[in-house]
Amino acid sequence: MRDAEGWLAEGDVFLSRDRQQPPIKLYPSLEPYREPITSDFGGFDFMTTAPNGTRIAIEWETGNISSSHRSMNKLAIALSNGIVEVGVLIVPSRKLYEHLTDRIGNIGELSGYLSMWKD
Repeated sequence: MRDAEGWLAEGDVFLSRDRQQPPIKLYPSLEPYREPITSDFGGFDFMTTAPNGTRIAIEWETGNISSSHRSMNKLAIALSNGIVEVGVLIVPSRKLYEHLTDRIGNIGELSGYLSMWKD
């Protein structure tokens, strides 16, 4: 993808650390609180801009299910902030998962969360 089509490997996600976080409530006081952002997102596995200007990010997951959730959340935040217009998460299929070690991220385990990520 990188050599033949010019995709950028480990493309950066540019999100400011000083962006406004949604308020949460502290317990037990229920006082509103905004947690500061103290870490950056890692880069996307691959990024490109299509001829029509559409920005595309791909995450390729072969790690555990937590890594798949983190990648999907990173894609969702990038999509909702207009950093990319297309986000793709590549994970093993149900059929391939049978042959992998336990708890590798896969579509079967992620399917219950699709309704949350659909927007």
